[in-house]
Amino acid sequence: MKHTLILGGALAFCTISADAQVDVLTQHNDLNRTGWNSQETQLNIRNVKTGSFGKLFSDALDDKVYAQPLVVSGISMPGVGTRNVVYVATTNNSIYAFDADSVRVNGAFWHVNLTPSGTRPPKNTDLTPPLCGGAYNDFSGNMGIVGTPVIDKAAGTLYVVSRSVTTNGTNVFVQYLHALDIKTGAEKAGSPVTITAQVNGTGDGNVGGVI
Repeated sequence: MKHTLILGGALAFCTISADAQVDVLTQHNDLNRTGWNSQETQLNIRNVKTGSFGKLFSDALDDKVYAQPLVVSGISMPGVGTRNVVYVATTNNSIYAFDADSVRVNGAFWHVNLTPSGTRPPKNTDLTPPLCGGAYNDFSGNMGIVGTPVIDKAAGTLYVVSRSVTTNGTNVFVQYLHALDIKTGAEKAGSPVTITAQVNGTGDGNVGGVI
């Protein structure tokens, strides 16, 4: 099944120049979450228009995208050389690393799925009463990776949270923090880590006054 970042059947890449990529390592570009790219020097109201700005190519994904795609420039990718790379996370718990400048015959540089054996990504329909009143409509279908990853370029690491639920009838929901090598997609030492926490409270899903 193909999905899109915007509309249609694939992930669309739009740019003016393939020569001037700026790193986007976290949601909305920086820790202030401004969404403003202060390093952008080429795009302006005169050249972002029909005929000079638009889709260059597309690549297929395995599910919907809620997380913001991230861009890392000048990465030495094994077997292909130095490239600008865009990282995309889907609700099927997948991470893709695409060439940011041109379509590749073989698709992504790498693609990993972070759903452990014996589990699947949670779905919005799993949130039955009393959780969210049993009518959770912010998402449809899978709800694996929905938060934007964060990249530590110096360490060559992409951090991302994935969600899974067991398929053996116990319906145990688990969240994992992953640390992936941005060149290969491989888990780094000590990754993943199960996220566990509890707090006293009487909100949806509490058990004996503990959430």
